[in-house]
Amino acid sequence: METDLLSSEEITIISVTKNDYEGIRRTVESVIEQDFLAWKLIIVLSSASDSSYDYAQQLCRDHPNIHYLIPDSLGIYPGMNFALKNFETKLTWFLNGGDAFLNEHVLSCAYGYMVRFKPSVLIGGYAILENGKRKVFSRHKTEITARRFSLNIRSGNHQAMLFNFSDHEKPQFNLDLELAADFLLVLEKLKHKPAVRIPEVFVEVEPGGVSSTYIEKVWIEKQSARKMAFGKYSPDYLLGIIWTCAVRFKRFTRTLINSSKEKF
Repeated sequence: METDLLSSEEITIISVTKNDYEGIRRTVESVIEQDFLAWKLIIVLSSASDSSYDYAQQLCRDHPNIHYLIPDSLGIYPGMNFALKNFETKLTWFLNGGDAFLNEHVLSCAYGYMVRFKPSVLIGGYAILENGKRKVFSRHKTEITARRFSLNIRSGNHQAMLFNFSDHEKPQFNLDLELAADFLLVLEKLKHKPAVRIPEVFVEVEPGGVSSTYIEKVWIEKQSARKMAFGKYSPDYLLGIIWTCAVRFKRFTRTLINSSKEKF
């Protein structure tokens, strides 16, 4: 029954943008060029004092499967929640404005894996283009449990994930977390059914995101997410504390080494 359900589903792509005409245009063009045609794009205009609004209106006139929304509050997570409230979504992709699918085969590839393995979340690789160089984050195919995802720094980019909400009525991001609400949503999904991670690279994301800028706050919020998902006295919460201490020590050591190199 689940295979039949998935095989007839379209993929809903939710893209939140804020005064970034060039960014959202890049995102939209990467969606339109897909060879998988059963998709629906929802553009959430968190703010549109530039030409983004006119662009979104024209897109809706030209493409019946593209829609735009103006949310009642600003921010990426509130914007995605607004889209989730206003549209029925099952197979869902959260692709931030400015980020783009790597090539025209991404949706067909992801859909094929989703139908074949039926995971709660399909996790692909991603690339960051910075200073003219592309840095790729891709790992071998494997099953990812909630615990493994909780302690895995390289499988946490929601732009490279296809969510299966077929068994959920109205998923929502927890707005108590400013930077790690996507992390909590994935944990909650994986507690019930594992994800599948594949080596194919799905997206190219813009460098210098908010999470990278405020990494310390991200670590704190991720620990709060572990508490919400697993409970304060669970082994996973304790493992999270150890993991956080380890990555902080690694960052401190790397900074110290780089500082020493600069002196010489």
